[in-house]
Amino acid sequence: MVADEVEAPTVTKAEAEGKRKRKSSGSVPRWGTEEEEKLRAIVAELGDKAWAAVAERMGAVRSASATEQHWQIMTGKRKRHGKATEEGGAAVVMADHDPTLEKADKLATAEDKEASGLSAEEKAARAAERASKAEARAAEREAKAEAKAVEKAAREAKRVEREQVAADRKAEKEKKLEEKAERAEKVQAAKEAKEAKASLPKMPRSSYLLFCNDHRDATKMENP
Repeated sequence: MVADEVEAPTVTKAEAEGKRKRKSSGSVPRWGTEEEEKLRAIVAELGDKAWAAVAERMGAVRSASATEQHWQIMTGKRKRHGKATEEGGAAVVMADHDPTLEKADKLATAEDKEASGLSAEEKAARAAERASKAEARAAEREAKAEAKAVEKAAREAKRVEREQVAADRKAEKEKKLEEKAERAEKVQAAKEAKEAKASLPKMPRSSYLLFCNDHRDATKMENP
Protein backbone atom coordinates (compact mmCIF):
# COMPACT_ATOMS: atom_id res chain seq x y z
CA MET A 1 0.00 0.00 0.00
CA VAL A 2 1.46 3.37 -0.99
CA ALA A 3 1.01 6.28 1.45
CA ASP A 4 -0.35 9.49 0.07
CA GLU A 5 2.29 12.16 -0.22
CA VAL A 6 1.57 15.30 1.78
CA GLU A 7 2.85 18.46 0.26
CA ALA A 8 4.41 20.94 2.71
CA PRO A 9 3.40 24.58 2.25
CA THR A 10 6.10 26.42 0.37
CA VAL A 11 7.41 29.72 1.69
CA THR A 12 9.01 32.09 -0.72
CA LYS A 13 12.26 33.92 0.03
CA ALA A 14 10.47 37.26 0.00
CA GLU A 15 7.90 36.04 2.55
CA ALA A 16 10.64 34.70 4.83
CA GLU A 17 12.57 37.95 4.68
CA GLY A 18 9.36 39.85 5.33
CA LYS A 19 8.73 37.81 8.48
CA ARG A 20 12.25 38.45 9.74
CA LYS A 21 12.01 42.18 9.21
CA ARG A 22 11.07 44.26 12.21
CA LYS A 23 7.78 46.07 11.93
CA SER A 24 7.91 49.81 12.19
CA SER A 25 5.19 52.09 13.43
CA GLY A 26 5.84 54.47 10.56
CA SER A 27 4.73 57.43 12.68
CA VAL A 28 8.19 58.53 13.83
CA PRO A 29 10.72 59.77 11.25
CA ARG A 30 14.27 58.49 11.13
CA TRP A 31 17.00 60.36 12.94
CA GLY A 32 18.76 62.90 10.79
CA THR A 33 22.16 64.54 11.15
CA GLU A 34 20.72 67.88 12.24
CA GLU A 35 18.49 66.20 14.80
CA GLU A 36 21.42 64.23 16.22
CA GLU A 37 23.47 67.43 16.53
CA LYS A 38 20.55 69.02 18.36
CA LEU A 39 20.38 65.99 20.65
CA ARG A 40 24.10 66.30 21.43
CA ALA A 41 23.67 69.95 22.37
CA ILE A 42 20.66 69.26 24.60
CA VAL A 43 22.38 66.33 26.36
CA ALA A 44 25.45 68.50 26.91
CA GLU A 45 23.17 71.02 28.61
CA LEU A 46 20.79 68.76 30.58
CA GLY A 47 22.97 65.66 31.06
CA ASP A 48 22.33 62.03 30.14
CA LYS A 49 19.84 61.29 32.94
CA ALA A 50 16.79 63.54 32.46
CA TRP A 51 15.58 61.95 29.23
CA ALA A 52 12.01 63.16 29.65
CA ALA A 53 13.23 66.74 29.63
CA VAL A 54 15.55 65.98 26.71
CA ALA A 55 12.68 64.45 24.72
CA GLU A 56 10.56 67.51 25.41
CA ARG A 57 13.33 69.84 24.23
CA MET A 58 13.59 67.72 21.09
CA GLY A 59 9.95 68.55 20.34
CA ALA A 60 8.22 65.58 21.98
CA VAL A 61 8.37 63.70 18.67
CA ARG A 62 9.85 60.62 20.34
CA SER A 63 9.49 59.13 23.79
CA ALA A 64 12.13 59.54 26.46
CA SER A 65 13.16 55.87 26.22
CA ALA A 66 13.47 56.04 22.43
CA THR A 67 15.60 59.18 22.72
CA GLU A 68 17.83 57.53 25.32
CA GLN A 69 18.22 54.40 23.18
CA HIS A 70 19.28 56.40 20.14
CA TRP A 71 21.75 58.34 22.29
CA GLN A 72 23.26 55.04 23.41
CA ILE A 73 23.58 54.06 19.76
CA MET A 74 25.24 57.39 18.96
CA THR A 75 27.71 57.04 21.84
CA GLY A 76 28.57 53.43 21.00
CA LYS A 77 26.94 51.84 24.04
CA ARG A 78 24.48 50.05 21.77
CA LYS A 79 24.74 48.70 18.24
CA ARG A 80 22.28 47.25 15.80
CA HIS A 81 22.21 43.82 14.08
CA GLY A 82 23.20 41.90 17.20
CA LYS A 83 26.96 42.56 16.95
CA ALA A 84 29.23 43.11 19.89
CA THR A 85 31.83 45.72 20.69
CA GLU A 86 34.51 46.23 23.32
CA GLU A 87 34.15 49.29 25.51
CA GLY A 88 36.27 49.84 28.57
CA GLY A 89 37.56 46.28 28.44
CA ALA A 90 34.09 44.69 28.75
CA ALA A 91 31.98 43.21 25.99
CA VAL A 92 28.78 45.16 25.33
CA VAL A 93 26.01 43.02 23.87
CA MET A 94 24.01 44.65 21.10
CA ALA A 95 20.34 45.49 21.17
CA ASP A 96 19.06 42.46 19.23
CA HIS A 97 20.62 40.06 21.78
CA ASP A 98 19.59 41.93 24.94
CA PRO A 99 16.05 41.02 26.14
CA THR A 100 15.92 44.08 28.39
CA LEU A 101 16.71 46.44 25.53
CA GLU A 102 14.28 44.62 23.24
CA LYS A 103 11.57 45.16 25.83
CA ALA A 104 12.50 48.84 26.06
CA ASP A 105 12.29 49.08 22.26
CA LYS A 106 8.80 47.59 22.31
CA LEU A 107 7.70 50.01 25.02
CA ALA A 108 9.17 52.93 23.10
CA THR A 109 7.36 51.82 19.93
CA ALA A 110 4.09 51.54 21.85
CA GLU A 111 4.56 55.02 23.28
CA ASP A 112 5.30 56.41 19.83
CA LYS A 113 2.17 54.77 18.42
CA GLU A 114 0.07 56.12 21.27
CA ALA A 115 1.53 59.61 20.92
CA SER A 116 0.89 59.63 17.18
CA GLY A 117 -2.87 59.81 17.80
CA LEU A 118 -2.68 62.77 20.18
CA SER A 119 -3.06 66.40 19.36
CA ALA A 120 -0.23 68.87 19.68
CA GLU A 121 -1.68 70.21 22.95
CA GLU A 122 -1.98 66.71 24.39
CA LYS A 123 1.56 65.87 23.32
CA ALA A 124 2.84 69.07 24.90
CA ALA A 125 0.91 68.36 28.12
CA ARG A 126 2.26 64.82 28.27
CA ALA A 127 5.80 66.01 27.59
CA ALA A 128 5.44 68.68 30.28
CA GLU A 129 4.23 66.04 32.73
CA ARG A 130 7.17 63.79 31.93
CA ALA A 131 9.55 66.73 32.26
CA SER A 132 8.03 67.64 35.62
CA LYS A 133 8.45 64.09 36.87
CA ALA A 134 12.01 64.01 35.55
CA GLU A 135 12.80 67.28 37.35
CA ALA A 136 11.26 65.90 40.54
CA ARG A 137 13.38 62.76 40.27
CA ALA A 138 16.46 64.86 39.54
CA ALA A 139 15.72 67.05 42.56
CA GLU A 140 15.26 63.95 44.71
CA ARG A 141 18.56 62.51 43.50
CA GLU A 142 20.27 65.84 44.16
CA ALA A 143 18.80 65.99 47.68
CA LYS A 144 20.00 62.45 48.37
CA ALA A 145 23.44 63.33 47.02
CA GLU A 146 23.59 66.41 49.26
CA ALA A 147 22.50 64.36 52.27
CA LYS A 148 25.20 61.81 51.52
CA ALA A 149 27.75 64.61 51.15
CA VAL A 150 26.73 66.07 54.52
CA GLU A 151 26.91 62.64 56.14
CA LYS A 152 30.32 62.02 54.59
CA ALA A 153 31.57 65.40 55.82
CA ALA A 154 30.30 64.61 59.33
CA ARG A 155 32.07 61.25 59.30
CA GLU A 156 35.26 62.93 58.08
CA ALA A 157 35.03 65.55 60.84
CA LYS A 158 34.59 62.82 63.47
CA ARG A 159 37.53 60.92 62.03
CA VAL A 160 39.73 64.03 62.18
CA GLU A 161 38.58 64.70 65.74
CA ARG A 162 39.41 61.14 66.80
CA GLU A 163 42.83 61.37 65.19
CA GLN A 164 43.49 64.68 66.96
CA VAL A 165 42.47 63.23 70.34
CA ALA A 166 44.71 60.22 69.75
CA ALA A 167 47.60 62.49 68.74
CA ASP A 168 47.14 64.62 71.89
CA ARG A 169 47.10 61.53 74.09
CA LYS A 170 50.21 60.20 72.41
CA ALA A 171 52.02 63.52 72.85
CA GLU A 172 51.02 63.68 76.54
CA LYS A 173 52.21 60.12 77.10
CA GLU A 174 55.53 60.84 75.39
CA LYS A 175 55.95 63.97 77.53
CA LYS A 176 55.38 62.00 80.73
CA LEU A 177 57.88 59.38 79.61
CA GLU A 178 60.46 62.08 78.91
CA GLU A 179 59.91 63.66 82.35
CA LYS A 180 60.22 60.25 84.00
CA ALA A 181 63.44 59.59 82.10
CA GLU A 182 64.84 62.97 83.19
CA ARG A 183 64.03 62.25 86.85
CA ALA A 184 65.65 58.83 86.59
CA GLU A 185 68.76 60.40 85.09
CA LYS A 186 68.96 62.93 87.94
CA VAL A 187 68.57 60.21 90.58
CA GLN A 188 71.20 58.11 88.88
CA ALA A 189 73.58 61.07 88.67
CA ALA A 190 73.11 61.86 92.39
CA LYS A 191 73.68 58.23 93.29
CA GLU A 192 76.84 58.07 91.23
CA ALA A 193 78.12 61.31 92.80
CA LYS A 194 77.46 59.98 96.29
CA GLU A 195 79.21 56.72 95.50
CA ALA A 196 82.15 58.59 94.01
CA LYS A 197 82.45 60.76 97.12
CA ALA A 198 82.26 57.74 99.37
CA SER A 199 85.00 56.04 97.43
CA LEU A 200 87.47 58.90 98.05
CA PRO A 201 90.28 58.08 100.59
CA LYS A 202 89.77 59.58 104.06
CA MET A 203 92.33 61.96 105.55
CA PRO A 204 94.31 60.46 108.51
CA ARG A 205 93.62 61.96 111.96
CA SER A 206 96.51 63.35 114.07
CA SER A 207 97.11 62.54 117.75
CA TYR A 208 96.21 66.13 118.66
CA LEU A 209 92.76 65.76 117.15
CA LEU A 210 92.24 62.51 118.97
CA PHE A 211 93.25 64.19 122.28
CA CYS A 212 90.87 67.05 121.66
CA ASN A 213 87.98 64.74 120.92
CA ASP A 214 88.58 62.76 124.06
CA HIS A 215 88.82 65.81 126.41
CA ARG A 216 86.33 68.17 124.75
CA ASP A 217 83.48 67.43 127.12
CA ALA A 218 85.62 67.69 130.26
CA THR A 219 87.13 70.97 129.12
CA LYS A 220 83.65 72.44 128.54
CA MET A 221 82.56 71.47 132.04
CA GLU A 222 85.61 73.04 133.62
CA ASN A 223 85.28 76.22 131.62
CA PRO A 224 81.63 76.92 131.18
